[in-house]
Amino acid sequence: MTLVRVAQRKNLIKQYIEMENQNPPVLSVLVTLTSTILSWISLINAQYALSFVLTIIGIVSGVFAIRYYYHAGNYMKEKRNNLKNQ
Repeated sequence: MTLVRVAQRKNLIKQYIEMENQNPPVLSVLVTLTSTILSWISLINAQYALSFVLTIIGIVSGVFAIRYYYHAGNYMKEKRNNLKNQ
């Protein structure tokens, strides 16, 4: 590498550092905040939170399954009654 290229790279690095210090990227801030929040939560608390979320998902899916089979049963009854009446 020539000395000119080394100087150009040093200038580019300086410009990048100055630009980064003036305007911090949003992603970096989000990663910092997320890691800070997650460091407060221990693995045991995360396990309870995850089990709570999965329980809610199971209950909601069960309710939708009951609703589906209720409507499917009513549809089959109506279809059977229509066939009998014809």
